[in-house]
Amino acid sequence: MISFKAFVEKNPFIIVPGAYDCISAKIIEQLGFRAAYMTGFGVSASLLGYPDYGYLTMTEMATRAKDIAKSIKIPLIADADTGYGNLLNVKRTVEEYEQIGVSAIHIEDQVFPKKCGHFEGKQLISMEEHGEKLKSALNARKSEGFGIIARTDAASVLGIDEAIKRAKYYQECGVDAIFIDSPKSEEDIKKFGKAMNGIPIMINMVERKSSPQISAERLKEYGYHIILYPVTALLSVVKTMQQTLSVLKVQNDSTMLRPNLEDFDTLNELLGLQEVQLWETRFSIR
Repeated sequence: MISFKAFVEKNPFIIVPGAYDCISAKIIEQLGFRAAYMTGFGVSASLLGYPDYGYLTMTEMATRAKDIAKSIKIPLIADADTGYGNLLNVKRTVEEYEQIGVSAIHIEDQVFPKKCGHFEGKQLISMEEHGEKLKSALNARKSEGFGIIARTDAASVLGIDEAIKRAKYYQECGVDAIFIDSPKSEEDIKKFGKAMNGIPIMINMVERKSSPQISAERLKEYGYHIILYPVTALLSVVKTMQQTLSVLKVQNDSTMLRPNLEDFDTLNELLGLQEVQLWETRFSIR
């Protein structure tokens, strides 16, 4: 496992796309991104076919994180929702995620079960209660190289000033980074970035009309260090798959689709078929 602290020191500003399975993570790595992010929204969609509304369990998320982490060599930052319960649940969550090769997790201050940060109707626990959960997480990890990121959803529920207050409190608890989710405006994003000092801050850019879309360069100017694009790949895949299968449904044939499809051999190259075949040849009985 790559130390999260060392990774952030080496990469003070980074773009991190969201992965929801092994193949999306491998493409992220293949294209040269320096880290991948396991999105809870994407896992809920791809594993359960459900919206990100608190359906996923810790074991389901940890199992998917384990598979993704094993499939790539770059660091994996993973969604750990609320820690899946109280202080003891948070302790177990950290223990499970740390031993499977994840570089960092984020834990948010919503009530359990939670909702996607960009959905309406979120509810928060108190700042103090979340602080205790974060302290539990920090004390549960075996190595300080395993990153604990505090996420606050307060900006869209209680306002940006409350989000700043909470973030500074979580920083005092000793976390390795702060993640602000779903702020309402660019001005709020700027205010939060300028208010935080001495700790890496993370934000996600979700492609929907009600969220401000800000360039990475401007976010860097505002003081952000890690920019997540959690559902960009998933939205692209869903759109492309709908278009492709719609043509197949009408034409009853895939011939005209071939120019828009990845080559079968290229896909197997991405999946490591050659290495598998070499291994099989090496140890097969002749």
